[in-house]
Amino acid sequence: MKHMENENRLRGGCPGDWVWIVPPLSGSLTPVFHQEMLYYHLKPNYEYQTPAWKTHVWQKKADDQRRHSRKFRFKDIARHARNLPA
Repeated sequence: MKHMENENRLRGGCPGDWVWIVPPLSGSLTPVFHQEMLYYHLKPNYEYQTPAWKTHVWQKKADDQRRHSRKFRFKDIARHARNLPA
């Protein structure tokens, strides 16, 4: 409440998302429940950023494609190993 009083005195209002600030259980017992808040963004601000792994475009190198293009089945390897001289 002290923060809210300072903001009201200095800015004339306290920006806040009432839904996030008031707890879900027994919210009416907190003094913040009865306060009116406006929800607006001040700049500069820390904004949420989309995760990098969702937006990054992965590029494959030519070496990686060449190296992984040749695959052997276990049956072929076993047949080859049986024919090797001891």
